[in-house]
Amino acid sequence: MGVVDDAITLRSRLISEEGTAVPESFSGISKEKIARVLERVDRKTVDMVDAVFALLDTRSSWFSKAP
Repeated sequence: MGVVDDAITLRSRLISEEGTAVPESFSGISKEKIARVLERVDRKTVDMVDAVFALLDTRSSWFSKAP
């Protein structure tokens, strides 16, 4: 099974268990709130919002065993 198959399996599992592959918020913090904060410090870009949001994700990861 390749990485694409793993990603499809993970996405399908998340949708069946949680109703969506990506939740609206992590730890009660939404992308909208992140965007407002980054706007205030003049650092708002779509990529920056997505990066900060991803850092809040505490679910298991393929990279959890990295040194």
